[in-house]
Amino acid sequence: MKKNYAPTASLVSAALLSMCTTSGAAGLDESEFNSMRQLGNTPSAGDHWTDRIQMGGFAAAGAISAGPAINDYRRKNFVVHEINTFIKATPAQDVSAMIEIYPFLFQPSTFQSTATAAGAPSGFISMLGEGYLQLKNLATWGTSGSITMKLGRFDIPYGTDYVRQDSVDNPLITKSVAWLWGWDEGVQLNIKSGNSGAAVAVTDGAVSRNTDDTGAKDYTLKLWTELFGSLQLAGSAHWMGPTSSHAMYQGAGLLNYANIFGGSKIGYNSGSMYELGGSHQWSSLTTHFNVGKMYFNAENNTIKRQATYYSIEPNFKWTDKTYFAVRYSAMGTFADGVGININDSLSGNLGTSAKSLKRIALGAGYKLNPATTLKAEVMKDEMAVTTGTKAPDNRRLNFGLQVAMKF
Repeated sequence: MKKNYAPTASLVSAALLSMCTTSGAAGLDESEFNSMRQLGNTPSAGDHWTDRIQMGGFAAAGAISAGPAINDYRRKNFVVHEINTFIKATPAQDVSAMIEIYPFLFQPSTFQSTATAAGAPSGFISMLGEGYLQLKNLATWGTSGSITMKLGRFDIPYGTDYVRQDSVDNPLITKSVAWLWGWDEGVQLNIKSGNSGAAVAVTDGAVSRNTDDTGAKDYTLKLWTELFGSLQLAGSAHWMGPTSSHAMYQGAGLLNYANIFGGSKIGYNSGSMYELGGSHQWSSLTTHFNVGKMYFNAENNTIKRQATYYSIEPNFKWTDKTYFAVRYSAMGTFADGVGININDSLSGNLGTSAKSLKRIALGAGYKLNPATTLKAEVMKDEMAVTTGTKAPDNRRLNFGLQVAMKF
């Protein structure tokens, strides 16, 4: 989708006005998924250089009453949920560079008040998000066919959670239980033709920046399409080469065998993940959904484990300014004999005794103005443990308020 630049302030304002917390289409077109970052093509050569630079971001803060936690960690406090800033430069037609900084990232999620409480990785307070060069329209065909390339550090295009994890895109305050997300260095091709497209990425696969500890790469494939004008589907696959710590996160913890299934001498581990997700819009009701499967191998494939996750999220737009949202999500082995360590950003590190963690969240939002949304939410967690294991408190109820702002 080609766009022309306007002066920077007007362009950013237009992009922010186009964002809608309850939109159904977000994220399925990987070449255009984020309206704050897909700010268009370059103006004519006579425009001033300042028109080629755009800045923006978002911030979210609020208050929570969370507890008692499954791990007995109780919180009643004010929270800075996240702050994001980005700069995009477009020196020539269809050529751009973007850098994204999180001075305050997730903490490590919405109801987390300290970065260490749930075993968050080092550097979670301030870290580099995306930083890449983008070449648009490397090839074009017909009226809408195109290929775009990203080279650098970018969102791993797996699944649907990461597309709507930012506070300004998430109609609720909390995330899903699985919440799979991450950045990595590599190359990504976005292919679009009509109402369908694909994202293909090859990345280092290691959590350390500009590092690949084994030489084995990660591969991601995402296919998406729109049907009947109201149904959007996205199928994703992510293959992880052997490494000690993969580039993706599950909630507040690194996505690797030791973190998910336990074990102190696992060494290099590999795996794969598969997800079907999407959204359906009917009148004022938009429903997001996904279901996925994880497979992990460790110790030269002598140990194999798997886990399942899913979520469904109906959003009802009541008026132009008001909406209601419900999300039911779960993750686990759902088997008595095999536990899982869910790195949940609300309940902390659950150990390896969790058969499943289920969450239901109910929230409402009010758009104070096109850039600011007020949110309120009540959320309940419930954990099921494996046979013979006792949970000190396997239920919790949380309340939260949040202000999310785009700029």
